[in-house]
Amino acid sequence: MSLPVERSNTPAQTAMLDLPQHLRAQQQAADRVMNAGVRWLIKDDYEARVDVFGEELLKGDKSYQGKLVAEIVERDPGAFKSWLQGGRMDSLVDGDRISPTERRAMLDGLGTALQSGQIERSQVPSGFVRDSHDPALTGAYMGGLNLDDRDDFGRALDAFSGLGPDDLRSFIADPQHRTQMLDLTLAVQRHQDWYERQSIDTVSTGAGAARARAWPVEMKKEAPLQFSKEQLAAMRGAFRDDNGLMTNGELLLAYPDRLERNEQVTHQYHELSAQMGGIVGADNAHWATFAQWASDEVGRNLKGTPGIAAGEFALGNPRYWLSVGNSRLISDIGPGFRHFVEKLDMKNAFKAYCDAMQLKDKEDAATDPAQREALVGQRGQLMLYANLLVGLQEQHRSTTIPLK
Repeated sequence: MSLPVERSNTPAQTAMLDLPQHLRAQQQAADRVMNAGVRWLIKDDYEARVDVFGEELLKGDKSYQGKLVAEIVERDPGAFKSWLQGGRMDSLVDGDRISPTERRAMLDGLGTALQSGQIERSQVPSGFVRDSHDPALTGAYMGGLNLDDRDDFGRALDAFSGLGPDDLRSFIADPQHRTQMLDLTLAVQRHQDWYERQSIDTVSTGAGAARARAWPVEMKKEAPLQFSKEQLAAMRGAFRDDNGLMTNGELLLAYPDRLERNEQVTHQYHELSAQMGGIVGADNAHWATFAQWASDEVGRNLKGTPGIAAGEFALGNPRYWLSVGNSRLISDIGPGFRHFVEKLDMKNAFKAYCDAMQLKDKEDAATDPAQREALVGQRGQLMLYANLLVGLQEQHRSTTIPLK
């Protein structure tokens, strides 16, 4: 009768036993995922691996899910290009192979791993985030990108383009994403030269004025970046709902077509001009009126004139610079006019400060003590009135700006 042979653990098994229990469980879960669907000589059964991955993720909370996702990505850096694809997950949900809850756990785990720094954004293709169509993952992915870098900026745009119209509108309106949206729109402004070069200009060479049209942006490195008409409409509505005025980055995102963008700028100037007319009178033109006329002229040049054709013949790009200048000017001038026509309390506050300044000059020039005392009293009332109006505005803003 033979005695049983004692087998020693391999170095890997010994290292596993030395791990804390929670880490050992995580490593074992990763082993089960990576071993699932393995087939010799033929391609692995990716569907089976995704199925096991979903089951393992549901065994822990979001922290556990993030760590498990990070472990899987470390072991298999090519997972997003093979078995862990957004389209495959969606098809498995549709085929009842995995549950929507398992898919949600995969996206949550990835988002947690990104936000905690357990994996880098560069390890996750923007196309995966785009194809997930998931606002939470999109926010987690965009939040850590350096939008000054054009590659990261392109990744952010690509991920952002995956949100459906309803999600786009709610994403833009969500106070939690306000900083991200501000960063994105400012980045569009900074990269406008590159951003506009991604659009396709077609110029007719027939008789008459040349005509150019800018198409939605296309990303050259990955899948084409295109916003549908429904997505553009959602962005336009969300940006208008924010404060009624779209500035440069918002205009570029929501109006990739230069002619449409210019028409929106002209329309915004028209609205400001009408509102100003209701305050100062419509019988005299003011700067918003002049801007409306100038923007309308820019639009005619974008459609094509002999002067524009001559500039393009000389290998220039006058349409681009006209478009750049017009959208940037509304960003500089428009908010001031918008604030003036909407913030009546602030207008009255600064009018009161101005009146107080004039009374101060009269005080300094007065020789009659009684007159000087009366002027001091009037100036004090004006200062109190102005301060109360500014305080009212401050309280209003504190209730509308989300705390960080």
